[in-house]
Amino acid sequence: MKVAVDITPIASSPTIGTGKIIENLLGALETRKEFDIGHYASLSRGLLKNIQHKYPKVKAPAIPAKLSRISWWFSQKIGLPLDLITDPADAAISIGPLCLPLRHGKTLAIIADTTPITHPEWCEPESIFWFKARIEAIKKHADVVVAISHAVKNDLVKYLNLRPNQILVAYPGVTQNFLKPFPPSKLNAVKKKYKLPPSYLLFVGILAPRKNISRLTQAFSRLNPKIRNNTELLLVGPKGWGKTPKTSKNIRSLGFVPDGDLPALYALSQGLVYPSLEEGFGFPIVEAFATNTPVLTSNNSSMREIAKGASILVNPRSTLSITRGLNELLSLNKSNKTKLIKAGKKRLKKFSFAKMADELIRAIQELP
Repeated sequence: MKVAVDITPIASSPTIGTGKIIENLLGALETRKEFDIGHYASLSRGLLKNIQHKYPKVKAPAIPAKLSRISWWFSQKIGLPLDLITDPADAAISIGPLCLPLRHGKTLAIIADTTPITHPEWCEPESIFWFKARIEAIKKHADVVVAISHAVKNDLVKYLNLRPNQILVAYPGVTQNFLKPFPPSKLNAVKKKYKLPPSYLLFVGILAPRKNISRLTQAFSRLNPKIRNNTELLLVGPKGWGKTPKTSKNIRSLGFVPDGDLPALYALSQGLVYPSLEEGFGFPIVEAFATNTPVLTSNNSSMREIAKGASILVNPRSTLSITRGLNELLSLNKSNKTKLIKAGKKRLKKFSFAKMADELIRAIQELP
């Protein structure tokens, strides 16, 4: 069976979110001998070069940057058949900004996040525009909608009136570098490279409004001085849009950190602190599970679902709740810390890109 996979998000740098999903899902799909995997993208000519070195056979029109957005918007608006861009395929997996129909095949559309319609105030106008345009196309052309959590599925039903029986929930997982053992020398190298203190809490994610960093830093500042003065809060992630988080003596931003260093940063920390306002999945949670790192996260949306029974949950809209959670995390005795880590390891078994690939393959095979 020939399957065309949308690799548009992989062109972004750094590769996060949907780019991380499709890159790792591709790796899982390409191990299945019964499938012939092709690649397509909706990118300008300049951005196309970012992925051609790794995917030299990617199918995409060479559209100049000035015409790219309007060309792709119009293509989606009129329902341009994907077959005109790619080689003939039995199925297509869409995850980028477009969802185009196949004339002689089935289309699966992955939706990783619903924030543009649940909380547009946290999003850039352009993101909202493309999300709404893609949703309209999905309603017309997708045979199966793939949500990466039940939280996303519930939002699609509630806000967009999609039919529940049209939506498949398929969880992603963690990248392979989090599943490989790393030697003490790696820990020491990362400790030295980032000048890590003996005790620190770790936040991982793009620095944007919905990540709730302002409340997190306020909550950290309200910790008992004896605790706060002996612990740092490290913010890891590229700058998004919105105000840059304020740093201070014990709050430090490391910016973007390469994937190769991230597992050690988790493992050396006192815990992951991730009180985001809303998430479609929450990759840092499962990354922490994989590195034996205790987790503090929000009691809403997908975070409650993914971290179920294996984390300290807080109300992300309450600075007091976050402060109490930070105190609890930093006060964990060895027994309670071990219980959280074991619960995280058990929970981690539910999430993998291999399982996600299996779910999508099953969905393709069961389509009439």
